[in-house]
Amino acid sequence: MPAPSASVQPRFSPEELTDLTLLVVAISGGNRFAIASRKPPA
Repeated sequence: MPAPSASVQPRFSPEELTDLTLLVVAISGGNRFAIASRKPPA
């Protein structure tokens, strides 16, 4: 299986890949925090 970066590099610039990665990390972190705090969805 090729590395995921090999399939997205033709579509995104390095800056866009960085932004996309940070967005995924932020969403995942927010979800984990909401689950841990047992906060109901808005």
